[in-house]
Amino acid sequence: MPGMPWPLPWPFDTTYMQLALIAGLAVGASAPLIGTFLVQKRLSLLGDGIGHVAVAGVGAGLLFGTSPVWTALVVAVVAALALEWLRSRGRTSGDLALALFFYGGIAAGVVLAGRSATNANLQPYLFGSILTVTENWRSCWTRKRRTSPASRSACSMRFSPP
Repeated sequence: MPGMPWPLPWPFDTTYMQLALIAGLAVGASAPLIGTFLVQKRLSLLGDGIGHVAVAGVGAGLLFGTSPVWTALVVAVVAALALEWLRSRGRTSGDLALALFFYGGIAAGVVLAGRSATNANLQPYLFGSILTVTENWRSCWTRKRRTSPASRSACSMRFSPP
């Protein structure tokens, strides 16, 4: 990155590798904090299940030609509300409802993505690539301090698969 106070060794001498290093350090520092919270609240499987349901949102986004990331966010929120509704009614255990959503979400995502006319590949959405991090985060970070919570979250949702 231009303006680094010291030269970095290979392979970090290029801008995209420096951005990947910064992103990796940020995720490495924040993920254990979030993970510890989820484990303490006994929500770790719930987070995993909602992540699998989000695959159905990616598939729906690819099928309907909308943004797969935003569609996945909407589907994940709807699934979380439906899971809580099922759990609170007491007709089924939380684990059974979670398993149905868990495997149904993966299956729906694969079927919907397969039916899309774009011949889409789900792997960039499932695993991502740390090397695709761009310098847009700087403008988002400075804008986040003086804007609404909705635009802050929208700024955080920028994603461009390879």
